[in-house]
Amino acid sequence: MACSAGSPQETEEAPTAQRPSAPTSQPTPAATPESSGDQAQALNVSATVLAIMTQVAPTPSPDVNAQATAAAELARVTPEPLPSPGPPAAGISLADIVEERESGLVQIITPSASGSGFAVSNDGLIITNAHVVEGHEFVTVRSVSGWSYAGVVRGKDDDLDLAVVKIASLGEIQAMPLGDASAIRPGEPVIAMGFPLSDQLGEGYTVTTGIVSSIRKGGSPEQIQTDAAVNPGSSGGPLINHAGEVIGVNTTTFEMYAGVSFAISIAEVKSHLEFLSAGQDAPAQVSVEFQDYHKEECHYSLRAPSEWKVTGQDSGCQISLGRFRGNDQVGVVSVWEYPLNEGETLEDFSAWWRESLMERAGRWSNFTQISSGKSIAQSNGHQQDASVIKYRWQESASHCVSFATDTIMISNHRPVALIFSASLCDFMPPAVIEEIAAMDFEVWAPTP
Repeated sequence: MACSAGSPQETEEAPTAQRPSAPTSQPTPAATPESSGDQAQALNVSATVLAIMTQVAPTPSPDVNAQATAAAELARVTPEPLPSPGPPAAGISLADIVEERESGLVQIITPSASGSGFAVSNDGLIITNAHVVEGHEFVTVRSVSGWSYAGVVRGKDDDLDLAVVKIASLGEIQAMPLGDASAIRPGEPVIAMGFPLSDQLGEGYTVTTGIVSSIRKGGSPEQIQTDAAVNPGSSGGPLINHAGEVIGVNTTTFEMYAGVSFAISIAEVKSHLEFLSAGQDAPAQVSVEFQDYHKEECHYSLRAPSEWKVTGQDSGCQISLGRFRGNDQVGVVSVWEYPLNEGETLEDFSAWWRESLMERAGRWSNFTQISSGKSIAQSNGHQQDASVIKYRWQESASHCVSFATDTIMISNHRPVALIFSASLCDFMPPAVIEEIAAMDFEVWAPTP
């Protein structure tokens, strides 16, 4: 599989190496999920407290020239693992925590409004709210010490209310360490930092404190309720625990009640940072409708979300489904069938499959084998051995880098290997990954 901006994606080519004593018929390409036994992860789309909350309105600010030429100066690269200073020593004062972290706090300024943000890498990746940068491709990012940077909005998700801005940082703005969402507890003291009411209070940042009132995990995004004051202009700023770690992104407040504010859990930032940094807008939601594809003669079935459309199938066992964003095919899953040689085992065939991958890799622009191993798949209520091969490949420099997983199982009825293969572009929206995890591929067990 390959995908490129503005053109339909092509599927990965099938192995051309001839298998000893194998029939000449060979299907054409595809790609696969992490494990054929993955179960669908139901999205919770029920109404949440967001229905009765209002977004913090950004504070109006003077017209700012955000320098559109900055786009050419910023390299579009996937962020490195978040480098950051360690947490403050035990017993450190609140003032020391604030002073230690202020180098990562920034103000986000657009021609019509302003908000807050914080650095998550030392090379200039900034997290803020999507509503802070709404309608703008370029913004101005101002550090606590007063330096201004031209920023490019890399990606945003309106449903999560998260956005990533990239600046050409020279190291003055330092990453804030990210905390563990699973360790957050009600009653835990927190600090909210930001630039609220800057038109009235000036350009300096403010600090408010409070406690975690509750953790709202029922909706999307996961949120932290706190009584730390959050005012217009604070949107996008960090919510910090007393270890100096960011545990949330301040985003909303109740207009009717004082002392009730919300922050997006840091778990959402960690889950979506890579995709937002790669320039991905809000992902589509996982479909609640599924289509079943039964191959009676091949003794398998595939259940996939209805957004995945059939792009190819034959009279035998092969079928390929594609996922599209506009005219671009950004994902593909396929089922292939290969005949086994006499006495050939799952391990034997998997070894040959790895060799065929290496042969094809010689014609690709990029190839890296990530891992190879054995797993247990759930097939028609029965456990079955499977071989899982994960790799990364790129057909040509003009196509996206694909993350592929091939899951191999042996048919219970005939001497064939069935391969469920899924391949995803590196700019894949998170929802598409969830859709693949929701697919069911079953190789039928023999009838007693």
